[in-house]
Amino acid sequence: FWCRDDYNVEHILRNQELRKQGGRSLGIAHGLPIASILVPMWRYIDCDIYYVLGRHILRYYGDKWSPHMTVRAVGSMGLERRYLPLLDAPRPHDIVFSAKPGRNADMLVKLATQVCDAFLDRTIYLHLKPGFDKTSAAKDFIARVTAGRSNIRLTGQPIYELFLRARYLIADPSTVGAEAIQFGLASFVLDIDDRKTLIFRDFPDMCVNSGDEVVDRIRAIEAGTWTYPREKFEPLVALNRRTVHDMVREDLGLPPYTIPASEAAA
Repeated sequence: FWCRDDYNVEHILRNQELRKQGGRSLGIAHGLPIASILVPMWRYIDCDIYYVLGRHILRYYGDKWSPHMTVRAVGSMGLERRYLPLLDAPRPHDIVFSAKPGRNADMLVKLATQVCDAFLDRTIYLHLKPGFDKTSAAKDFIARVTAGRSNIRLTGQPIYELFLRARYLIADPSTVGAEAIQFGLASFVLDIDDRKTLIFRDFPDMCVNSGDEVVDRIRAIEAGTWTYPREKFEPLVALNRRTVHDMVREDLGLPPYTIPASEAAA
């Protein structure tokens, strides 16, 4: 039974009944806890196999999750099979700026414009979280950031496709901040508001507090004076080069997926 309702406590009762019949339940965590680290609906999970972005989540939830449950770190569900051959392809030094403008819009505007003005030689892809791009706050944010700047490009392209067009991601707190690392980007998460908890603070090399800090980090990488510590973030997001779908197939006893000859020919 494929479980996509881990946020409902009823999943525990259903899975108990499945086991009585010899069944197994497989569930998946929906990203990372962002608004707060301890999210009530994730406190008690009981599947047979539970797929997560990375094992760091167990630091906060492992003591309440079912002890017989296998927790498997699989990385981003956005890493589709068609992206795998492209992960090692050369990419321009462009930047993806992913944001969800809210009460910290003024700080986001300042930070985004600092980055744009510091890197006039490259494209800055401005990506707003789907569903927020039509709000009045988002429209105001877009107008203020893009005014008089030709190197910033507003885009509605899916974020996972944008990952393959840039080397850097700057994002306000979101799961994409971790997912981008698996795609090979140097990813930085903005820690610029007054939230009391933020899971990314457990990885200080990912967090930035100002536009100047972002610019300094990128320039240090390109000057060779600082190396982005990708391996440090393995607990946050698995850095494997396999899709979640293929790992689920493995757990179901199915062979690795192969592209049918008809699809390969097309």
